[in-house]
Amino acid sequence: MQKPCRAEVPAELTAAPAHWLGECPNGMAEGLGVTRAGVAPPYEFFAGRMRGGQLVDGVLILKSGLMMVAIRFDAQRRVVVSDGLRPSEDEAVFRTATAAAEAVSKRMAATGNRSSSAYYAGLARRIQNAPPE
Repeated sequence: MQKPCRAEVPAELTAAPAHWLGECPNGMAEGLGVTRAGVAPPYEFFAGRMRGGQLVDGVLILKSGLMMVAIRFDAQRRVVVSDGLRPSEDEAVFRTATAAAEAVSKRMAATGNRSSSAYYAGLARRIQNAPPE
C-alpha cells in the first residue's frame, strides 16, 4: 500500500482526484514531479517543483490544453505569472517542468511501467516544444 503524500494542488486544477508523482520523503512532496488530476483523459497536470509539500514553480496544463506558466504561487495556490519583462523567468520554468515530466518518466521506467514512462516522456516533449508566450 502506498503511503499518503501531502502535496498542494494548484487552484486552477479543477479535476479530482489529484496525485503527486514524485519524491515524497517524510510524507511531503519534494523536488521535481508531476501532479495528475482527474480520473480519465483529458487529465490536468502540474509539472514542476515542490518543497515540503508546497508548490514552488512549474507549468499547468488544463483540460482545454492551455498551458499556464507559474513563476510562483500565491497563498491561495493560484498561479502567479511573470510580468513579461524577464523572458528568462518563463524559460526557466519550462525547463523545470520538462525536467519534472522526464523525472516521472524515468521513475516509471525504473518500476517496469513502460507505457506510463512513454506517456510522461511525451508530456515532457509537449512542454519542451511549447513556445513561451
